Amino acid sequence: MRVPLIAFIIYGLTAPAFAQTGTAYVPKAVPLDGTTANEASANTVWSLRAALNVAALQCQFSPFLRTVARYNALLGQHSGEFARAQTTLAAYFKRTGGKAAASAFDRYNTRLYQSYTTLDAQLGFCSAASDAGRDVLVQPIGKLGEIAPNEVAAVRSALTPVGEHWTPLAYMALPDLSADLICAPNDRRRDRC
Repeated sequence: MRVPLIAFIIYGLTAPAFAQTGTAYVPKAVPLDGTTANEASANTVWSLRAALNVAALQCQFSPFLRTVARYNALLGQHSGEFARAQTTLAAYFKRTGGKAAASAFDRYNTRLYQSYTTLDAQLGFCSAASDAGRDVLVQPIGKLGEIAPNEVAAVRSALTPVGEHWTPLAYMALPDLSADLICAPNDRRRDRC
């Protein structure tokens, strides 16, 4: 089967960066040093919120996952717990960062959200986040901190690519493009075209 030159060029331009290296990017968790038990729990609840927020934005390709509807519903249902987690984390950054607390909290949030973005394992991440959103919604108000560690772990483990990422170019059979070359009328290499 012959692949048109334009299809190969488009594939080459749209292939993710790991396709050239043969390795997939797996985002890592964002650690916080020196937290109290209350701050660590708030970090986990806030991390779960970030994961489900990213899923609401990144997983809209499938209406069956209901990531947007679930995220919006859990924001209303567990708003008090999310607000307490945010307040606790802001106090942690004020305690550890002093005057730069606000910018440190902003950098933390940026890194936290980025730690859930994925192209390499998007289907698994979206499915796990959808399941986590469902589990959060059936949780009674005030009990989110109890399930957050397991839900965050499940969503994090889904960020590892399993068969759905692109095949590295080094292992791909490339099409014969010699017949697709276009030669200019006065090209001296006309015999090759």
